[in-house]
Amino acid sequence: MTAPPSQSFWQDWPKFVPGWLAFAATVYSVARTGLTRLYRRALGPDDDLVRKQLELARKHFQDIASVGGRREKWFKDDDRRGTAQSLRDLAERRGSKKLKVAIRRVADAWDEVSSLAPPDRVSMSWAGQEMTQEERSRRAADKDQLGRQVGAASRGIERVTESLSCLDRTERPTIGR
Repeated sequence: MTAPPSQSFWQDWPKFVPGWLAFAATVYSVARTGLTRLYRRALGPDDDLVRKQLELARKHFQDIASVGGRREKWFKDDDRRGTAQSLRDLAERRGSKKLKVAIRRVADAWDEVSSLAPPDRVSMSWAGQEMTQEERSRRAADKDQLGRQVGAASRGIERVTESLSCLDRTERPTIGR
């Protein structure tokens, strides 16, 4: 049976509201799922590992800056030897280009700081003996190099902060941090 032609739309619209609401909810759900997948792909796997590695790099940079620089032996320790490479490996697994670049910049900063590390030297002067000109010039060069290393470590801290904020922006839509 069809409705009589005298019935207007305004009398029938409440019947269609639940259907339209269900349609809108379905479209929203599908769009939200698609966006979440897109954000997760941009974030990449092991996002907690990225955060831990960046925080560890920040701790190392802060250690270098607070002590006034580190010598070559400190960088050869097992905990710090592969820092730049592990950051680069983690960067390659990200889908977000901004996040990749930010993490690579931290790895480049680590390389710069470690390249500025003066070699471990054995002092050739004895107690009560005056230093030679060569020894003085080596110590002055090492001191200058350690000063540049501290400056590079400060820039590394800034780059880690930028990377963590980029990671936070990428995580926020999916995880909610």
